[in-house]
Amino acid sequence: MTGISQYTDFAAKNALFVDKTALLQKLVDEKFVLLSRPRRFGKSLLVSMLTELFTNGVKNFQGKTIYERRHEKTYPALNLSFAGLTNPDTFEVELCTTLRNACYAAGFHGIYDFIPECKDFKTLSGRVVRQVLKGQQAVLLIDEWEDPLLANLNDHSANDKLWNLMRYVCFWTRDSHAFWFVLVTGSTRNPHPPLSGTPSAISAKNPTTQLYWATLVKSYKPTLVLTLVVALSAINAVLQR
Repeated sequence: MTGISQYTDFAAKNALFVDKTALLQKLVDEKFVLLSRPRRFGKSLLVSMLTELFTNGVKNFQGKTIYERRHEKTYPALNLSFAGLTNPDTFEVELCTTLRNACYAAGFHGIYDFIPECKDFKTLSGRVVRQVLKGQQAVLLIDEWEDPLLANLNDHSANDKLWNLMRYVCFWTRDSHAFWFVLVTGSTRNPHPPLSGTPSAISAKNPTTQLYWATLVKSYKPTLVLTLVVALSAINAVLQR
């Protein structure tokens, strides 16, 4: 039985949905959340549900608990996945493409016209804030954030190269003040990002990413997050007719 990772597929596949959507409101109240749990815990499904919630509001959640509880406005949702971005030599170019595509998917259809192809993430991210968002707050959802580093565990040089850019992503996310809510998901062993260390600490003997998301995650409640992922794991274990 294959799990479903897209919220909209539940209706299309006539699948059973275990309603734990009341927890979504508690989650977004945290503003900055790092969710690090093993694979098949429903993290990508969570990202899909939040994308739907922030983009279209509760209209596609009829019959769910959150339909009656959430009345806040919608926000553009920039949905980035680091899955598959594992080549340190092409990572920055691929990340730029991913960000531009995310902006287009979020409704900024003119991005390809007024921001041509860009291979420098620092330049692109700044232009996205100034020329795309233009003071409008958005939601940032990053899935599989540690995938590039985990794919290069035995290559410290590659990890250092990747980290130099990924560290900037952390600072951009935290310091740009452009994001109303940020969710970062991963599947590493340690759910609490370290406060110090070096990227070269990542090795086959210590496969715990040192991404320092503690600089990003200003509010983190393990009990709430654990409750949420356990609930979503039930959702991901779908019974199809």
